[in-house]
Amino acid sequence: MEDTVEDPPTSAVLLDHCHFSQVIFNSVEKFYVPGGDVSCYYTVTQQFIPRRKDWIGIFRVGWKTAREYYTFMWVASPTDVKSRLTKQQEVQFKAYYLPKDDEYYQFCYVDQDGVVRGASTPFQFRPENEEDILVVTTQGEVEEIEQHNSKLCKENQELKDSCVSLQKQNSDMQAELQKKQEELETLKSINKKLEEQMKEQKDSWEAVLLQLKEQNQKISSENKKMEVRVDQLQAQLSMQEKEMEKLVQENQDKTEQLEHLKKENGQLFLSLTEQREYQKTLEQTVEELKQKEATAVKKQQELTDQNFDLSRKLIDNKIIYDVLQKEKENLAGANDFLKRENSRLMSYMGLDFDSLPYQVPTSDQEGAGQSPGLVYGNPYSESWEDGCEDHPTLAEYVQDFLNHLTEQSGSFETEMEQFSETLNEWVTTDDALQELVKLTYQQATSIPNFSYMGARLCNYLSHHLTISLQSGSFRGLLFQRCQAEYEVKDQAAKGNEGTRKQFHAFVLFLGELYLNLEIKGTNGQVTRADVLQAALRELLKALFSNPVDDNLICAVKLLKLTGSVLEDTWKERGKTDMEEIIQRIENVILDANCSRDVKRMLFQLVKLWLVNWGRVHVTATYRKATPENDPNYFMNEPTFYTADGVPFTAADPDYQEKYQELLESDDFFSDDEENGTDLSGAGDPYLDDIDDEMDPEIEEAYEKFCLESEHKQKQ
Repeated sequence: MEDTVEDPPTSAVLLDHCHFSQVIFNSVEKFYVPGGDVSCYYTVTQQFIPRRKDWIGIFRVGWKTAREYYTFMWVASPTDVKSRLTKQQEVQFKAYYLPKDDEYYQFCYVDQDGVVRGASTPFQFRPENEEDILVVTTQGEVEEIEQHNSKLCKENQELKDSCVSLQKQNSDMQAELQKKQEELETLKSINKKLEEQMKEQKDSWEAVLLQLKEQNQKISSENKKMEVRVDQLQAQLSMQEKEMEKLVQENQDKTEQLEHLKKENGQLFLSLTEQREYQKTLEQTVEELKQKEATAVKKQQELTDQNFDLSRKLIDNKIIYDVLQKEKENLAGANDFLKRENSRLMSYMGLDFDSLPYQVPTSDQEGAGQSPGLVYGNPYSESWEDGCEDHPTLAEYVQDFLNHLTEQSGSFETEMEQFSETLNEWVTTDDALQELVKLTYQQATSIPNFSYMGARLCNYLSHHLTISLQSGSFRGLLFQRCQAEYEVKDQAAKGNEGTRKQFHAFVLFLGELYLNLEIKGTNGQVTRADVLQAALRELLKALFSNPVDDNLICAVKLLKLTGSVLEDTWKERGKTDMEEIIQRIENVILDANCSRDVKRMLFQLVKLWLVNWGRVHVTATYRKATPENDPNYFMNEPTFYTADGVPFTAADPDYQEKYQELLESDDFFSDDEENGTDLSGAGDPYLDDIDDEMDPEIEEAYEKFCLESEHKQKQ
């Protein structure tokens, strides 16, 4: 049998599951002579299709599974199955792999699944008996035998020639062996001489060893003396080390003192720089006041003319009011007459007027039902119906109230309760609630300086609107609206100028919303919305990832507004997000191609962060924080600037007057202020400290900060 790379596929399938009739073996002899190749002839029936891994094995009679084969041969590959179904196939077993005993064997066809598909009749491997052999020889066979004999003679002659050659080679090898033996004798004599020399050398080495031992003893005695000397030197070294430690400690103390002096020097330098900047700002303010004085005189004349026109309109409106009041009194008299007539008729019919389920209100009740000072009341109240025939829509009513709140922010506390009660009666559908959220969001992101008031309005409505619709609450819909803007933050930060302007308004409104929106927990505690805190962190990353001037200005405004609160929240949770943001700012200062003024703004922001956002840490003696006991009470309130550039906040005593004056100014809603990109104009709380040129000391400190930041990055 030829060498095989792998064993044939077998299985433990028993005889009961085999199909012996699917392959038929032909011309099987009763016995085969040992020492010769055996040919196996077989035919495949139509009930079986041969495959590539099929094989034929020789099994000893009495086998039980396909694993008990003695030897095997692979069958031919089934290239043409249809032609092979009826054609007799043949495999040949080599004599070397055949059994050598006289047991009975049989051929078996096994498929690639290890299932037997056919088996032959038993046969033996034994030599033929002489009485059973009948030799029949033809002339052709005789000639073939003669040719075979001639070939054998020729091969015999070749073997004889080869034998002569081998004998010659043997004699040569014996001569070479004799030569090698002679060389071996020579080497033995040389080895003997070398042994004698080695003995002599050994004697000389022993003499040298004695000398070395004597020298070693001398060196040992000297070594003991050196050890004593080393001990003395070590004692001296320990004393010197103690003196060195004292000197190092003194050096460290002096170094700490030097660092402390450097810090004090830096603080004094910053204080001096700020004083110079403040003095320069005052000088600019005085110059601007002189320039605006003439403008104020002209504007005063214009206001006088406007006051005259308003006075005339007031007189006309008063005349109209008198006419309407007279008509109202006439109607009230007619109404009283009708009530008296109705009472008379009810008495005539035997009914009690007070027992009726509905009574027409008197004129006194009508006047008492509506607050005379309330401008924005319920649009569906009776007084509204008496005064107007056309009711306003929800959008008109809400927009009018938002405009009124924008112009008169001081009326927030007095009118919000009536506004929320009206909305609770009016907003009863999902569309109405979504319209309310849309109008509030648009007003807060489109009107400058309304983001703070809009955030307060959203907080109030989220707690006082009692409606609960299928689409969700007011706060839920507001978060959905903000989520829609938040998801496109990266595209908006990379967009054109108009897109970035809308995005910046959304960012600042979200910052105000984070500071003002109160969420009540399960235990009744009031907290801020964590989802807004996480959103502000990602918005800052989007702004710093696209470091153009207006994006960086928006980031500075947001950090000045919410930086202290965000850092406190992150520190409480063990996060370092604020340090990462400051590192981004330092990278922008060093690498970004923004304007020099914007870099100065970023530098000032880092200075503000280094002094803990300008907060003063004192321990309040009262349980509740008030403007009197907490210096940080107005920390997160927005900062406004008058027309003259003077800053003011809610902490100022005349805050309401200054804020109302700011609202009534003509240039309050100018395009430059709305865009937030005018770096040279006055009135921006984040940009007032920008001059055309840097002060030399400021420039030196700025360059030092840049070098230190670059050194930290390299480390």
